[in-house]
Amino acid sequence: MTARAPWRLATVSLISAALLSGCGGSSSTSDDTVDALFPNASGVGKGQDVRIAGAPVGSVTEVRLTDDRRARVSMRIDPQFLPFRGDAGCVIEPQSLIGEKFVNCDPGTASARPLVSRGSGAPTIPIAQNTSPVELDQVIAMLGMPTNVRFQLLLNQFGAGFTTRGEDLSTAIRRAVPTLQYARDTTQILGRDRDQLRRLISATDQVVGALADSRRALGSTFENSARTLAVTTRYRVQLDRAIRELPPTLSALRPVLGSLQQLTADGTPTLAAIRRSTPAVRQLAGDLPRLSRAARPTLSRVADASAAGTPVFRRLLPQLRLLEQDTTSLAPSIDLAGQLTPSLRSNAVPESLLKFFYNGSLAISRYNSKGHIVGANIIAPLSCFPLALAGTQPGCSARFADDANGQTEARERRGTGR
Repeated sequence: MTARAPWRLATVSLISAALLSGCGGSSSTSDDTVDALFPNASGVGKGQDVRIAGAPVGSVTEVRLTDDRRARVSMRIDPQFLPFRGDAGCVIEPQSLIGEKFVNCDPGTASARPLVSRGSGAPTIPIAQNTSPVELDQVIAMLGMPTNVRFQLLLNQFGAGFTTRGEDLSTAIRRAVPTLQYARDTTQILGRDRDQLRRLISATDQVVGALADSRRALGSTFENSARTLAVTTRYRVQLDRAIRELPPTLSALRPVLGSLQQLTADGTPTLAAIRRSTPAVRQLAGDLPRLSRAARPTLSRVADASAAGTPVFRRLLPQLRLLEQDTTSLAPSIDLAGQLTPSLRSNAVPESLLKFFYNGSLAISRYNSKGHIVGANIIAPLSCFPLALAGTQPGCSARFADDANGQTEARERRGTGR
């Protein structure tokens, strides 16, 4: 038997099954039937299991060939697992090493729309959502002569080599179970995220299309990059020196960066204040055109006044120069006055002068036809005043210098010897 014999037998069995089912007639349209389209359904036959998450939920009722040479697999599913959703998918998986298969299905997510039938047929899962395994004989058939023959000989030698080492092979398979489990978990995760992967592939397709549309620009970019690299190659010695000197430069810049950070922190309140004053500044900027229009006549008059005052200032220039000289010569006196002023202020000289002028003004404020009159107030007890004039009462005197106790008269008598 040649290497193509298994493939030919599978095709003949598929066509025979289609003829026995009524020469391509429509499948059962029962409510518990779901069809799935596969590119290849080799090894799948009537009565084989249909599983969901590894648990049997139905069986294959029919396999037939469609007009576009696709395999339509009809499955009867337990009603409690129906209906399938629009994002449902099925995979043909090997059940054992002898080639038996089963159909493992994912009924889809609850948020997707239910899978409905088109026309009189059963609800059908599209071929894009289903996968089927690649058979070993198909791989060998693709290799062609003489590679397929050599590959068959290699497999035969492998078979002969493992004939007496079944226990070792079984041990290796058992040890590979965790790895296969991890691979299965990874495949399941990828299966759950197939919508995201599909969107990622679609987005990648769009990106590739955009790059294809911009291939001229990309070509120019690569050409410019080549020129840049050529220039960089010529200055590689200088670049190496700059790279070596970069760490010390960064170390020297660290204090500057710290100061800059502190400056930024200190400037934050200022910037916040500027931000708060921005509306007022904007309003002022809006008022500036009106202010300039209103100030234009005044500025014109100021210009006229400056034109008229320019000759006057020119004539005053010599006097201003003399005033400058006098001011310069008075500089030492100004220093002395600066020292004198605190002394006068500390001794209350300005207040004393003001009192003197005030009292003097009050003293000469009265006058008659003969001249100014200076008033005097005599304060003495009324009982003592007449006796003091007569000089008979001790302790009473009409003299202003008396101390009101007769001490002045006594001193005068002692001075004259009386």
